[in-house]
Amino acid sequence: MRQSWGLHHTGSDLEAIKWALVPGVSGTTRREGGTEDNAGAGLFIVKSISMLTRDYFVIYSGAGVYRLLKRRPDVQSIRLHADPDRDRNSQTNEAPVFPGTFVAIDISLDKIDEFATLLESIRKAFSVAVQARRKARFTRPQFI
Repeated sequence: MRQSWGLHHTGSDLEAIKWALVPGVSGTTRREGGTEDNAGAGLFIVKSISMLTRDYFVIYSGAGVYRLLKRRPDVQSIRLHADPDRDRNSQTNEAPVFPGTFVAIDISLDKIDEFATLLESIRKAFSVAVQARRKARFTRPQFI
């Protein structure tokens, strides 16, 4: 998986995995946040659903592994983060090399009171992340 994700050049398999989890980064367009048809948010959405339902989520690619750690059932509030390092996780870039990429998830929708509320939480987290990256991009000095 070590390659260029849009404008992001990665130095390790784990770094590539984490960039792929950031909403709006891995889409097929250079437009920040993507388009309606391809926003680069698929893995972020799946990770968020898995996190909110307290289910299993892992990505393994090359020597990199990123795994969400399950939340305790007594913790009521779960906050979605655009930065995968801010989520409760385990990660390594020293796993036996896997010649490809796989994503393993276990999502139980029966644990969610209202699926629409879940999707709205994900939409808000995505929008906040994209707006922050746009702001950072346009506030950087550009030298001609």
